[in-house]
Amino acid sequence: MISKSKAFGILAIILLLYLFWNSLRSSTFELAKVTAIDDKQIQIVNLSGQIRTLKTSVDLSGLVEVNHEYLIDFDKRIGVKPQLQSIKVFE
Repeated sequence: MISKSKAFGILAIILLLYLFWNSLRSSTFELAKVTAIDDKQIQIVNLSGQIRTLKTSVDLSGLVEVNHEYLIDFDKRIGVKPQLQSIKVFE
C-alpha cells in the first residue's frame, strides 16, 4: 500500500504536469474556407492552403455551409486535435 506522503507527491506531480500541458494551449483566429463537415468535426483550408481538422462540441452541418469563408477561432494543444471555439460568417 502507498503511504499518504507518496500518494500526495504523485498527485502533486500529476497536477503539475497537467498545468504545464494546459499552459501550452494557444488560441488561433483565421479566415478559412470550410471544405467538409462531419458529425463532430469540420475541415478547413486557410488562405495559405493549410488544411486543418477541428473538433466541435455540436453538429454544425445545418449551420455551416461547405465552400464558404468564415472567421474561425480555435484552440490548439500539443497531442490533441484543435478545438473550435467560434465561427462567424465572413462577408
